[in-house]
Amino acid sequence: MFHSSRFHRALLPLALSVLLLFSSGCGIFSPDESKEAPPPVSGDFEPATSPEILMENFKKAWEQMSIVEYEKLLATDFQFFFDPDDGLEEFLGASWDRTHEIGAATKMFSNQPGADPKTGDPIPPILSIRFTTFDKLTDWAEPPAEPLYEGTIRARYKVAIQVTYQGEGSYSNVTGDNDFYVEPIEVDGKTLWVIKVWEDKGKDQG
Repeated sequence: MFHSSRFHRALLPLALSVLLLFSSGCGIFSPDESKEAPPPVSGDFEPATSPEILMENFKKAWEQMSIVEYEKLLATDFQFFFDPDDGLEEFLGASWDRTHEIGAATKMFSNQPGADPKTGDPIPPILSIRFTTFDKLTDWAEPPAEPLYEGTIRARYKVAIQVTYQGEGSYSNVTGDNDFYVEPIEVDGKTLWVIKVWEDKGKDQG
Protein backbone atom coordinates (compact mmCIF):
# COMPACT_ATOMS: atom_id res chain seq x y z
CA MET A 1 0.00 0.00 0.00
CA PHE A 2 2.70 2.48 0.92
CA HIS A 3 4.09 4.48 -2.00
CA SER A 4 1.41 3.11 -4.33
CA SER A 5 1.29 4.30 -7.93
CA ARG A 6 -2.49 4.61 -8.20
CA PHE A 7 -4.70 7.41 -6.92
CA HIS A 8 -7.73 5.33 -6.01
CA ARG A 9 -5.58 2.86 -4.09
CA ALA A 10 -6.03 5.23 -1.16
CA LEU A 11 -9.38 3.46 -0.81
CA LEU A 12 -8.20 -0.09 -1.28
CA PRO A 13 -7.01 -0.99 2.22
CA LEU A 14 -10.58 -0.34 3.37
CA ALA A 15 -12.45 -1.66 0.39
CA LEU A 16 -12.58 -5.38 0.96
CA SER A 17 -14.19 -5.16 4.38
CA VAL A 18 -16.72 -2.69 2.98
CA LEU A 19 -17.62 -5.03 0.12
CA LEU A 20 -18.05 -7.95 2.50
CA LEU A 21 -20.28 -5.82 4.68
CA PHE A 22 -22.56 -4.86 1.82
CA SER A 23 -22.73 -8.38 0.39
CA SER A 24 -24.58 -10.10 3.70
CA GLY A 25 -30.47 22.05 -22.21
CA CYS A 26 -30.66 19.73 -25.39
CA GLY A 27 -29.12 16.65 -26.82
CA ILE A 28 -26.39 14.82 -24.94
CA PHE A 29 -25.84 17.72 -22.54
CA SER A 30 -29.47 18.15 -21.46
CA PRO A 31 -30.04 18.10 -17.70
CA ASP A 32 -31.79 14.90 -16.64
CA GLU A 33 -34.76 15.95 -14.52
CA SER A 34 -35.36 12.35 -13.46
CA LYS A 35 -32.11 12.24 -11.46
CA GLU A 36 -32.31 12.52 -7.69
CA ALA A 37 -31.21 15.96 -6.48
CA PRO A 38 -28.13 16.18 -4.25
CA PRO A 39 -28.63 17.60 -0.72
CA PRO A 40 -28.16 21.35 -0.17
CA VAL A 41 -24.60 22.67 -0.26
CA SER A 42 -22.97 23.49 3.09
CA GLY A 43 -19.85 25.27 4.25
CA ASP A 44 -17.46 26.61 1.62
CA PHE A 45 -18.63 24.23 -1.10
CA GLU A 46 -20.18 26.16 -3.97
CA PRO A 47 -23.15 24.74 -5.87
CA ALA A 48 -21.67 22.66 -8.71
CA THR A 49 -23.06 24.79 -11.53
CA SER A 50 -20.15 23.83 -13.80
CA PRO A 51 -17.86 20.83 -14.21
CA GLU A 52 -14.97 22.94 -12.89
CA ILE A 53 -16.77 23.74 -9.63
CA LEU A 54 -17.78 20.09 -9.34
CA MET A 55 -14.16 18.95 -9.53
CA GLU A 56 -13.00 21.64 -7.11
CA ASN A 57 -15.64 20.36 -4.68
CA PHE A 58 -14.34 16.84 -5.28
CA LYS A 59 -10.84 17.93 -4.24
CA LYS A 60 -12.16 19.80 -1.18
CA ALA A 61 -14.29 16.85 -0.06
CA TRP A 62 -11.28 14.52 -0.12
CA GLU A 63 -8.94 16.98 1.61
CA GLN A 64 -11.53 17.80 4.27
CA MET A 65 -12.42 14.09 4.48
CA SER A 66 -16.09 15.05 4.34
CA ILE A 67 -18.36 12.17 3.42
CA VAL A 68 -21.38 14.48 3.65
CA GLU A 69 -19.99 16.68 0.88
CA TYR A 70 -18.47 13.82 -1.15
CA GLU A 71 -21.70 11.89 -1.55
CA LYS A 72 -23.38 15.01 -2.96
CA LEU A 73 -20.98 14.88 -5.91
CA LEU A 74 -21.85 11.36 -7.12
CA ALA A 75 -24.73 10.49 -9.44
CA THR A 76 -27.27 7.96 -8.20
CA ASP A 77 -25.99 5.52 -10.85
CA PHE A 78 -22.31 6.33 -10.22
CA GLN A 79 -19.69 3.70 -11.12
CA PHE A 80 -15.97 3.48 -10.42
CA PHE A 81 -13.71 1.29 -12.59
CA PHE A 82 -10.36 0.02 -11.32
CA ASP A 83 -7.27 -0.02 -13.51
CA PRO A 84 -7.08 -3.63 -14.84
CA ASP A 85 -3.31 -3.59 -14.32
CA ASP A 86 -3.83 -3.35 -10.55
CA GLY A 87 -4.85 -7.02 -10.46
CA LEU A 88 -7.70 -6.35 -8.06
CA GLU A 89 -10.58 -7.93 -9.99
CA GLU A 90 -10.25 -11.16 -8.03
CA PHE A 91 -10.73 -9.27 -4.77
CA LEU A 92 -12.92 -6.29 -5.66
CA GLY A 93 -14.35 -6.92 -9.13
CA ALA A 94 -13.77 -4.70 -12.14
CA SER A 95 -15.94 -1.89 -10.78
CA TRP A 96 -18.19 -0.85 -7.94
CA ASP A 97 -21.27 1.31 -7.59
CA ARG A 98 -22.23 4.36 -5.53
CA THR A 99 -23.10 2.29 -2.46
CA HIS A 100 -19.67 0.67 -2.31
CA GLU A 101 -17.88 3.93 -3.10
CA ILE A 102 -19.67 5.79 -0.31
CA GLY A 103 -19.15 2.88 2.09
CA ALA A 104 -15.41 2.76 1.44
CA ALA A 105 -15.02 6.54 1.58
CA THR A 106 -16.99 6.68 4.85
CA LYS A 107 -14.53 4.27 6.49
CA MET A 108 -11.55 6.14 5.08
CA PHE A 109 -12.78 9.62 6.00
CA SER A 110 -13.79 8.59 9.54
CA ASN A 111 -10.29 7.44 10.57
CA GLN A 112 -11.19 3.77 10.75
CA PRO A 113 -8.45 1.13 10.34
CA GLY A 114 -8.55 -1.16 7.34
CA ALA A 115 -6.95 -4.24 5.84
CA ASP A 116 -5.07 -4.77 2.57
CA PRO A 117 -7.49 -6.48 0.13
CA LYS A 118 -4.79 -8.82 -1.18
CA THR A 119 -2.81 -9.74 1.93
CA GLY A 120 -5.16 -8.98 4.80
CA ASP A 121 -2.41 -6.98 6.51
CA PRO A 122 -3.77 -4.26 8.83
CA ILE A 123 -3.60 -0.67 7.66
CA PRO A 124 -3.71 2.17 10.23
CA PRO A 125 -6.37 4.89 10.11
CA ILE A 126 -5.91 7.74 7.64
CA LEU A 127 -5.29 11.06 9.38
CA SER A 128 -5.11 13.41 6.41
CA ILE A 129 -5.25 13.63 2.61
CA ARG A 130 -3.43 16.38 0.72
CA PHE A 131 -3.55 16.96 -3.03
CA THR A 132 -0.14 17.93 -4.38
CA THR A 133 -1.32 17.84 -8.01
CA PHE A 134 -4.81 18.19 -9.48
CA ASP A 135 -4.33 19.11 -13.14
CA LYS A 136 -6.88 18.81 -15.93
CA LEU A 137 -5.03 17.23 -18.87
CA THR A 138 -7.82 17.45 -21.45
CA ASP A 139 -10.76 19.73 -22.16
CA TRP A 140 -14.25 18.54 -21.37
CA ALA A 141 -15.57 16.73 -24.45
CA GLU A 142 -18.10 14.12 -25.51
CA PRO A 143 -17.02 10.56 -24.69
CA PRO A 144 -17.44 7.47 -26.88
CA ALA A 145 -21.04 6.71 -27.81
CA GLU A 146 -21.69 3.98 -25.25
CA PRO A 147 -24.70 3.56 -22.93
CA LEU A 148 -22.48 3.85 -19.86
CA TYR A 149 -21.46 7.37 -20.82
CA GLU A 150 -24.80 8.62 -22.10
CA GLY A 151 -25.46 12.23 -21.17
CA THR A 152 -21.93 12.93 -19.97
CA ILE A 153 -18.84 14.87 -20.90
CA ARG A 154 -15.34 13.65 -20.03
CA ALA A 155 -11.99 15.07 -18.96
CA ARG A 156 -8.77 13.45 -17.79
CA TYR A 157 -7.05 14.65 -14.61
CA LYS A 158 -3.57 13.99 -13.32
CA VAL A 159 -3.79 13.59 -9.56
CA ALA A 160 -1.13 13.24 -6.90
CA ILE A 161 -2.00 13.01 -3.23
CA GLN A 162 -0.17 12.36 0.00
CA VAL A 163 -2.04 10.19 2.47
CA THR A 164 -0.88 10.35 6.11
CA TYR A 165 -1.67 7.43 8.39
CA GLN A 166 -1.66 7.08 12.15
CA GLY A 167 1.88 6.46 13.31
CA GLU A 168 5.09 8.45 13.02
CA GLY A 169 6.36 8.76 9.44
CA SER A 170 3.52 6.65 8.07
CA TYR A 171 2.35 7.96 4.71
CA SER A 172 1.96 7.07 1.04
CA ASN A 173 2.30 9.11 -2.13
CA VAL A 174 -0.36 8.19 -4.67
CA THR A 175 -0.30 9.39 -8.30
CA GLY A 176 -2.16 8.56 -11.47
CA ASP A 177 -4.39 9.63 -14.35
CA ASN A 178 -8.15 9.47 -13.96
CA ASP A 179 -11.04 9.98 -16.38
CA PHE A 180 -14.12 11.68 -14.94
CA TYR A 181 -17.46 11.55 -16.75
CA VAL A 182 -19.85 14.19 -15.45
CA GLU A 183 -23.47 14.94 -16.20
CA PRO A 184 -25.91 17.81 -15.56
CA ILE A 185 -29.05 17.40 -13.47
CA GLU A 186 -31.90 19.83 -12.87
CA VAL A 187 -32.46 20.94 -9.27
CA ASP A 188 -35.09 23.59 -8.46
CA GLY A 189 -34.69 25.19 -11.87
CA LYS A 190 -30.89 25.22 -11.65
CA THR A 191 -28.43 23.01 -13.53
CA LEU A 192 -25.94 21.22 -11.29
CA TRP A 193 -23.24 18.69 -12.21
CA VAL A 194 -22.44 15.30 -10.70
CA ILE A 195 -19.87 12.56 -11.38
CA LYS A 196 -21.41 9.58 -13.18
CA VAL A 197 -18.32 7.51 -14.00
CA TRP A 198 -14.77 7.55 -12.60
CA GLU A 199 -12.13 5.45 -14.36
CA ASP A 200 -8.64 4.83 -12.99
CA LYS A 201 -6.39 5.00 -16.08
CA GLY A 202 -3.15 4.16 -14.32
CA LYS A 203 0.08 6.09 -14.17
CA ASP A 204 1.43 8.50 -16.77
CA GLN A 205 -0.97 7.71 -19.58
CA GLY A 206 -1.23 11.30 -20.60
